[in-house]
Amino acid sequence: MSNRVNQAEIAAPALFDPVFLARLERLRLVSRQLVRGMQTGQRRSQMLGSSLEFADYRSYYPGDDIRQIDWSAYARLGKWFLKTFLDERETEVHLYLDTSLSMNWNSPAKGRMAIQLAAALSYLALHHGDRVSLFSFGHKVGQKLLDQQGRAGVLRTFQFLDSLVYEGEGDINQALSDPGAIPRRSGMAIVFSDGFSPSGYQKGLSYLQGAGQQVSFIHLTAEEERNPDFTGDLRMLDCETGKEKQVALSPVVLRTYRETFRQFSRNMEEWCFRRGITYVPVAAEESLETILFSLLRRAGLVRT
Repeated sequence: MSNRVNQAEIAAPALFDPVFLARLERLRLVSRQLVRGMQTGQRRSQMLGSSLEFADYRSYYPGDDIRQIDWSAYARLGKWFLKTFLDERETEVHLYLDTSLSMNWNSPAKGRMAIQLAAALSYLALHHGDRVSLFSFGHKVGQKLLDQQGRAGVLRTFQFLDSLVYEGEGDINQALSDPGAIPRRSGMAIVFSDGFSPSGYQKGLSYLQGAGQQVSFIHLTAEEERNPDFTGDLRMLDCETGKEKQVALSPVVLRTYRETFRQFSRNMEEWCFRRGITYVPVAAEESLETILFSLLRRAGLVRT
């Protein structure tokens, strides 16, 4: 199997369909933070300020600025709410794609879905006047495409995604500890990965938060990872390191594995929640449309 991604797989045929694009263009990325954009854009970003147009109330999330809590609402309802306001500002959107070998394992590959989602969200951001930067990473940051805007940015973004190659090991903490991986200006950071990272993911995502990023983690998994159905004496190969291990897979071992995998995902979700990071579990076999118009909307990453 080639580690080079096919262009038709990357952008997904639906992204060139006018009906799909018309639906996609009705979505917007949701910003929950104070945005300091360099220019005025089409985005109506959520900001706090007395001179801005009031938009709505929303629930308090861990990591939000407590100074934005509406204490009068708390006195009435006993719950924490924040007021949100609308302003026309450009947002900087930073997309990080795990291109380690495990992302290209199995079919449909997790990496294929990650790149289709990155293409769709890049198009969405650029359509609404935001800036987009993309980063690939394994155990360190690889290719970069910075500060893309407008229609020309859409083409360059798709070309960048077409150039990505899956290779080596992945390590989120190590990759995002590189100062060159951290944006200099605040914005949104969306990380696409399967979470298989020897040193963990917590420090890496915290680095992004510390740089003023509203962080979302798109956790991609494959059906055979969640629910393997093979049994017997097998020789297992680590696709990233090349190491082999003989294992005896009995029904008891498989049940233990499945519970361990579910706990791995639960731990990640709980940690993200405590940090105010948007966690979105994505099955690689789901359709692009379901993920964009259902999963990401329910997670609060996009809205109409």
